[in-house]
Amino acid sequence: MKFNFETTISDIPTLILTGEREKRIMKKSAEKTSKLIKGSKYYIAKGAGHGIPYENPDIFNELIINFVSNNPIGEVDGIVLQEAY
Repeated sequence: MKFNFETTISDIPTLILTGEREKRIMKKSAEKTSKLIKGSKYYIAKGAGHGIPYENPDIFNELIINFVSNNPIGEVDGIVLQEAY
């Protein structure tokens, strides 16, 4: 059975991040994935390669914080998510 993005994860908030210096195949995959997942957020980090959290932590942290702030953790398909202690 082939995995179908549209029916499986189209309603899940999704952040897709790739680096400007990432290998071409990875950038193409990220771009294709962003088009398949409705409402996904796709960003390309300038000057970064594959290790964005290490190469540009300020940009990475800002994107993650912004994304999580706009997509609070809650109930997903009957599973209640909560903070770990």
